[in-house]
Amino acid sequence: MPEGTQAEQIFIYDLALPADFAPRNQDGEVGEHRLARIDEVARWIEEGAMTVDASLATLDCLLRRRWIDEEACAGIEALFTPPVLG
Repeated sequence: MPEGTQAEQIFIYDLALPADFAPRNQDGEVGEHRLARIDEVARWIEEGAMTVDASLATLDCLLRRRWIDEEACAGIEALFTPPVLG
């Protein structure tokens, strides 16, 4: 069943972690954690293998760090434009 339309704010933080850090899912919120190359992550986003929220947060990170360029994300600027209410 489709989720429908949602109005949400997603807060994204960069967090420096030790190289040997291994995340653990403790509340069931996350399906799994993976260490992957940028090309793999981009493919997952394109294939719809990630949730919308995870895809947006990941694209934000990839763009801010300049690991991909804006041409790879045509139309993404619309996501950062506040909606017109009324």
